[in-house]
Amino acid sequence: MNTVIKKGIQGILPTYGPKGENGIYIYVSTGEEIYMDKSMRAFLAFLFHQRRIDLYALRQWTSSLIHRRNGLPLVFSRDLVLVPVKVRKPIGRTDGSEGYLSLLHIEDVCEKDDQTMILLKCGKEIKSLHSKKIVERRVLLAQFMLTMYEKEALEWEGFSFAYKDDLYRPKKIHLF
Repeated sequence: MNTVIKKGIQGILPTYGPKGENGIYIYVSTGEEIYMDKSMRAFLAFLFHQRRIDLYALRQWTSSLIHRRNGLPLVFSRDLVLVPVKVRKPIGRTDGSEGYLSLLHIEDVCEKDDQTMILLKCGKEIKSLHSKKIVERRVLLAQFMLTMYEKEALEWEGFSFAYKDDLYRPKKIHLF
């Protein structure tokens, strides 16, 4: 799985395997499609574990900023912000219907034959069950969360530089 992450994730989509089990397709920067016999939840848990991120805290932070509880973008880093998109109708109660696409790799959102299509930079077209308006809103929310992530990173970096100068009396930092 580490090699998949190093190849650059452009999208993670849920699918049903040959025996009806949950699996995922991972689209990477080279245009390669990789099938894994894991559920979306298990793969995301692995990603969070690798990056040492608390999913519960991330969802609370995101929810507090955009005032939503469902369909939240996942911010792993500046390079990996995942936008949730509904890509299938679930069969079972525990089946997930949403895939995740990398914000930085979404090239275009368009409608073809009354279906919303999302074009990735690797050339893959992903069909969404959401309307074009909903997909565009989710992309916009992901862009907002990336901006907030970068703002917090700047504040922390600025604090650490000021704190380094005088260990006991850190200076106040004004970014804007």
